[in-house]
Amino acid sequence: MTEKLFTVSSRDNGNIKQLVGKVININNLEESIDEGDCCGYADIEVLKNTFEGDVLITTVETEDDYDGDSESVLVTFYGANKQIYQANLYDGSGSGWDYGAVATLSVKLVGK
Repeated sequence: MTEKLFTVSSRDNGNIKQLVGKVININNLEESIDEGDCCGYADIEVLKNTFEGDVLITTVETEDDYDGDSESVLVTFYGANKQIYQANLYDGSGSGWDYGAVATLSVKLVGK
């Protein structure tokens, strides 16, 4: 069995857009939070989740934002051309240094 990992983080869009055309299930999603050192923070805020069983991903959108103190990526999955999942991944610190903080969303697919 082979394993393929698709990721997006608050710092990098990774290869998440390669999910288009793949069938995934909510159980394939994994969140990872690393608040880094000192004053760093990171989190994933799920804004919408209407997954029902296995879903063919038709579109993946990402929107980056940087405001000087934090970085974020808004990621949206569409299945059957309707929005089924949206999350905001963000990190930062009060001082503008990130201290290594990062939020990551991974999708793991296992195939033959």
